[in-house]
Amino acid sequence: MAAFAGMAPGIILALAAPTRADILFLNAGNEITGRLVRMDASKVTFEEEGRLRDYPRSAVLKIKFVKVFDIPGESSPGRIQDPVLKKALASPYLPENYPDDGYVKILDERRCQFRRDRTLRCSQRRVEAILRERAKDRASNPKLYYLDGIQKAFVDYARSVTSGLVSYLDDTSIERGSEFAGAPAYDRLKSLKFAIPNVNMGSLIDYRFDMGTVVAVSTYPAFGAMSFRGMEPSVETRLTLDVPRGFSIRYAAYRMPSGLPRRRRLKDGSTRLVWEMRDQPSFRPENQMPPLSRLAPAVFYAPPDSWTRIASRLSRLIGRRARAGPELKAKTREIAASAKSPEDVVKAIYQWLGREVKYQGVPMPDYSYVPKPADEVFNARLGNGLDKPFLFYVMLKIAGLDPEFVYVKDKGSGPFEPALPSLRQLSAAAVLVDLGGRRVFIAPGDDVWGWLDLPGSLQGVHGLVVAGREKGKIVETPLLPAASEGARQEARYALDASGNLHADVTLLPLGAEAASWRGLKDMTKEEIDRYFEEFVHDIHPGARLASYALENLEDLTRGVRVRVSYGVKSYALAVGRYMAFRLPWTQRGAGDVGAPARTLPLFWFARGHEEREDAVALPRGYAVAFSPPPVDIRGPGSSYRASYAVSPLRLGFREDMTREAVELPASDYAAYKRYRESVAAFARQWIVLRKE
Repeated sequence: MAAFAGMAPGIILALAAPTRADILFLNAGNEITGRLVRMDASKVTFEEEGRLRDYPRSAVLKIKFVKVFDIPGESSPGRIQDPVLKKALASPYLPENYPDDGYVKILDERRCQFRRDRTLRCSQRRVEAILRERAKDRASNPKLYYLDGIQKAFVDYARSVTSGLVSYLDDTSIERGSEFAGAPAYDRLKSLKFAIPNVNMGSLIDYRFDMGTVVAVSTYPAFGAMSFRGMEPSVETRLTLDVPRGFSIRYAAYRMPSGLPRRRRLKDGSTRLVWEMRDQPSFRPENQMPPLSRLAPAVFYAPPDSWTRIASRLSRLIGRRARAGPELKAKTREIAASAKSPEDVVKAIYQWLGREVKYQGVPMPDYSYVPKPADEVFNARLGNGLDKPFLFYVMLKIAGLDPEFVYVKDKGSGPFEPALPSLRQLSAAAVLVDLGGRRVFIAPGDDVWGWLDLPGSLQGVHGLVVAGREKGKIVETPLLPAASEGARQEARYALDASGNLHADVTLLPLGAEAASWRGLKDMTKEEIDRYFEEFVHDIHPGARLASYALENLEDLTRGVRVRVSYGVKSYALAVGRYMAFRLPWTQRGAGDVGAPARTLPLFWFARGHEEREDAVALPRGYAVAFSPPPVDIRGPGSSYRASYAVSPLRLGFREDMTREAVELPASDYAAYKRYRESVAAFARQWIVLRKE
C-alpha cells in the first residue's frame, strides 16, 4: 500500500475551509472567475476581484459553481501569513544549489492524534519548491490511497505560488478512483488525486490533506509509518503524535538520530511526541539499490498489542472461514486420491490451484487481513495473495496434512519491527508444511511460480504463524540456495568450414527465471513465434530461428525446459588459414558497475546462479590454435569459474557463476566492480582455429 494508506484524519488545523468560486462562461468565449451575486431574467450580477459587474442574460452561455480549497484572506503572496511559505518567498530555493534534484521538500509535516477508541487521525502538510521541469508533474499531482469502508481521505487546501500569483485547487481538479477496478472481487483500495494549478519551474506548492480510519477494528488496527528521507532533498521533516492521558502507544525508530522523540505534557494531560530531522539530502538513484523503505530513516507507531494476541484473534476468524463444504472436501479428496506421499499431495493440490484458481494481484493490505471463507474462494475460483494461500492451507488440512498458516512481511515493504506487534506490519501469506522433516514455505500466487519457487520478495523475511501448531510464533522464511535460482544451459554448436554456425540450445531455468518463461503460456502461437525470433536475434543479429520447443509451462511441479535451434551465416571470421569466433551468448556486460563509486548498498531480492556446459563441433581440417585459459574469479559474495577443453574436432566449455550475497555494503563496491569487469573481460576473448 502506498505511503499514507494507514493514516486517519489527524489534528485538523482550523486554517482553511473550502470556499466557492464560480466561473461565468460568455458566448464570446470569455471565462471569468468570481462569485455569482444574483441573477434574474434580464441580467447576471457577478463579483470579480471585489467589483460587481452586470452581464446581459443573452451574453451568458453558462455558469459553473466551483468549490475552492483555499485559505481565506491569502489571495496574493503579500497576504500569506504562514512563516514557512513567507521565508521561502523571501529566500527562494535555486536550482544551482541543488544540481541533481528536481524539487526541494521544504516542509513535510504530519500531525496525528490517537483516540481512545483506538483510531488514529492525521493531517499532513507539504511545502515544495519546484527546481526543474522534470519534477513539475510529479510534485503537482499528489495521490492518496485509502481503504473503502475503513478509511477516508480529504483535501484541506492546496495552492501554488508562481510569478506573484497564488492559485488554489478547486473541485474540478480532484478525482476519486478505484485502484483495482479490473479485479472487482477485490476492488476496495480507493484513491484521491488532485492537480495543483499553475505549477512551473520556480513555483512553490503548499497543500494539506487529512486521512484516517473511521472505524476501529482489530483486523485493521491503527498503524502509521513515516519516512524522513527520500529521492528529493528535504529541509524539515516532522512527525507529531498526541496521545491522550491514560492511553499508551508503541513506536519503533529505524535509522533515526538518538535523543528522539521529544516529549511534552499538554494542558489536557495528553502527551505529545515529536520526531524531527532537518536538511536531509536526496538519495541518488544507483543500479541495484535497495528499496527506499530499507534505506530511509523512519518511525512506525501503533496502539499496544502482542503477537500472541494478534495470532489468537486471527486464528479464531480463520477457523470459522476454514470450514469446508461438501464440494470442497470432495474435490480435495479427488485431487489427493492418487498421491503416494505427503509431498505428492502438496504438489497435486498446488498444481490444481495454479490451473483452476485465478490469481488476483491485489496485496493483502489493500483488501483485507482476514481471508474470505474457503468455500467462497473455491466456488469463485479467484484468490489474491491472502485468499489463494488460505484455500491451499484448508485443502491440505482436508487431505490429512498438518500445515501452518503464516503472515509475512515482504522485503519491499520496509524493515520488520518485532518490538512493535501490529497486524499492519504484515503484507503477504504463505503456508508452512513439514515434508519428511523438511519444513517448506509455499506461497501460491500467480500461476507461473513452481511449487517450491518462493519469490525473492518473500525469501529471508519474518512472519507470524496465525494458525497451526506454533500459533503466535515469529518465524523466518529461508533464503533459498543460489542453485535454486537462475538457469542451466546445455548447448551443442556446429561450425562449418565457411564459418556458418548451427546451434541447438537447451535452457533449464529456475526460480524467477522459470516464472518468467512460464508467462509465455498465456501468449498466442504468433506471439510466441515472434518472441523466439527476437530471442535468437538478441544472441546474434544475423541469427535465423530454426525451431523451438517449450516443456512443462503448465506443470508447476516440474522444471521448465526450453529448446531452441538457430543458425548464423558467416558467424566466424575467416582470414587465410585462420578462423576466429566467440562462443555465442557468453558476453557479459558490466554496465551496472560502470559508476566509479557508489554510496548505497548493492541489493538483490534473491541469490543467483548460472551454469552452462557447451560443446562446439569444429570444421573438418581445423584445430584450436588458441582458447582462453581457465579462470577462477572471486568477488564479494560472488564467484565465477570458466574453462575450455580442447580435443580433436571438438571444443568444450564449462561455466559457473554464483552469487551468494543478497546485499553488499558500499565499501565492497570497488572489489565487486573489479570482479564484474574481470568476468566481462574474459568473455570478450576470441577463440582461434587454424587450418591444418
